[in-house]
Amino acid sequence: MWRDILIITAFVLAGLTYFGLTPRRLAKYTETAKAEVARRMTYRRTLLCTLIVISVFLVFTAVYRFNELTFSTRLALPVIFIFLWYLSLTTFWKLSKRGTKIVDALLYLGFALLITSIILEDTVLWKKISYLGWFGLGFGLRLLIDYVGAKLKNRRSLEEGDK
Repeated sequence: MWRDILIITAFVLAGLTYFGLTPRRLAKYTETAKAEVARRMTYRRTLLCTLIVISVFLVFTAVYRFNELTFSTRLALPVIFIFLWYLSLTTFWKLSKRGTKIVDALLYLGFALLITSIILEDTVLWKKISYLGWFGLGFGLRLLIDYVGAKLKNRRSLEEGDK
């Protein structure tokens, strides 16, 4: 078990160094997140602590039960992890445009993994179609909300320009 945890830790550290996240930059992000959490309300702190506990539970579940999990479940675990942390990454950390693009790319990777896990799941065809339909509805609503938000932002900037 400890060997698996060390392998996961080494993989995470290798990924962080590959993206150029040195300990000094990570400390800067941590200070930013700490300052943002201190300014936020109690429910935000509770949300952050809950996300950390759920993430630790997911990692240990994946390590202990890896041989018992089906392939579609193995694909679903990173999807859950990505979906859990997306909101907190965009809310608590002040990301640059590049950071926001990376987080959005991870979100779309999560969507792709979710679709793949649904397709490879051992269920009846109508259940797969209904899952994909609900997924398409949620994805379409997200795109619609982003589109409307961009239009409203554009309209506000035009109105401020007129004043």
